Amino acid sequence: MLTILVNTYAGAPLHHMAHLVRSNPTADIRIVVNHAPQEDLSAWMNCDRAFRDWWRIYGHTVKRESTVVLLEQDVLVTKPLPELFPYGFVCKKIEQGPEWYWWSKHVPLLPERLRQLALGMVPLAVLFTRPHVLDQVFARHYDGVYAIDMICELRMGTLAHDQCLNITEMDMPGVQWHPVEFDFTDPAVREWGLYHAVKKPVDAGLFQ
Repeated sequence: MLTILVNTYAGAPLHHMAHLVRSNPTADIRIVVNHAPQEDLSAWMNCDRAFRDWWRIYGHTVKRESTVVLLEQDVLVTKPLPELFPYGFVCKKIEQGPEWYWWSKHVPLLPERLRQLALGMVPLAVLFTRPHVLDQVFARHYDGVYAIDMICELRMGTLAHDQCLNITEMDMPGVQWHPVEFDFTDPAVREWGLYHAVKKPVDAGLFQ
């Protein structure tokens, strides 16, 4: 069972929803609306808050045996997403050092107890996990951590580390930190099936 949570902003177009539904027809797809202004840097940086707010209200409606996939609205999916069963998270890349842009800027914002556990799951655009894992990292006792304005990849990765959850990397060549102009006429690129960040609509005919 696959449950997909798509994080978007109020009034923002969901350019890639048709691709997602077509490629994952049996998935339980839910829309998570971030009501902060899309142009607000803080809303983008803290997008994990929208997932958390949604989960605390509706998480009980997600089947406990599900693989849960967290997606941002600018992720294009054109192939079936895998059903993974991690006791933690599967992400593209783990960041844990000063070579990551946000490390020196935001690790000092963490409570002192958590700084030695600091870890980033990059990018937050695509994460695979399980319901019981989200219960743990979205728990009420972390309210103070979620109140801090900080990059979401660092916050969620650090809280997963604090909960002693497994965090593993998976090869996702089409998932990048920044917007990319993909050449979808290239058969090798079309094989990837998972792309970030794609800001414009993509012709469905390219993937038929």
